[in-house]
Amino acid sequence: MTSGQHSPGRRPPGDQPGLALGRGVLLLAVAIVVGIVLLRSVHTPTPPGVTTSTTSTTAPATTPTTSSQATRVTTRPPSKVTVLVANGTSVPLGATNLVNALKGVGYAALVPYNTNAPATASAIYYKAGYQPEAAAIATLLSEPAGTVGALPSTLPVTTTLSFDVMVVEGPKLATRFADPVSLGKSGTTSTTSTTSTTS
Repeated sequence: MTSGQHSPGRRPPGDQPGLALGRGVLLLAVAIVVGIVLLRSVHTPTPPGVTTSTTSTTAPATTPTTSSQATRVTTRPPSKVTVLVANGTSVPLGATNLVNALKGVGYAALVPYNTNAPATASAIYYKAGYQPEAAAIATLLSEPAGTVGALPSTLPVTTTLSFDVMVVEGPKLATRFADPVSLGKSGTTSTTSTTSTTS
């Protein structure tokens, strides 16, 4: 047999059918993978006459809620409130009867005074921190809320006594207490009638 010639019935090593088949399968697999990648990267066109819409949902705006609690005002008991009553009129015993009436419901009422000048209207003054107590006394005496105010820098009476609330009797209030009366939650009730000097 001459060198360079193959023996009849034998194929060269690179011409074996199994190797060719393997290469074909490998090429086919690569082609499939490439095709899948290309298909995924290509967007499907929208058919004519078909519109696409994008719906966005917005969460409803929430309104912040605030909780408020009513402020409860606590007044001191009457026994802890010192009251000075001043008669601004010439009605006899107007201040004295009011002092006795306030003592009757538990207030620490001091001896009555007369004002330095006549009072044309009643007034209820309070020291700092005693506004609720002054308002309670105004309610007890059936006096309007407008009569309640902070204690002025110049007192209507000359005194060295220490007090929390001052009641200045004007004509109407002094007349109501011209006679001894008893105080209750609903106002005043007359009892006996007496006459004497002012204060």
